[in-house]
Amino acid sequence: GVQTCALPIFCDKEFLMPVVAIELDDPTHAKLDRRERDVFVNKILADAGMPLVRYSNYRDLTDDDIKTRILEVIQTKPH
Repeated sequence: GVQTCALPIFCDKEFLMPVVAIELDDPTHAKLDRRERDVFVNKILADAGMPLVRYSNYRDLTDDDIKTRILEVIQTKPH
């Protein structure tokens, strides 16, 4: 069947180019169907050259933690 996926994607504000996708992994990601979906999402985004930042402990993160991780991924993204 067809799988759908909706992830927040952050874009460059000047060119509106996608920069990074964000996934919040709640406890349901331990289930088999969610792990299979995660593999699918990882592959699609990797094939598209889109970095993905996953957060499993997102309730414990500060704004600075989130910002730091996103900036790390953006800065190491091949252009």
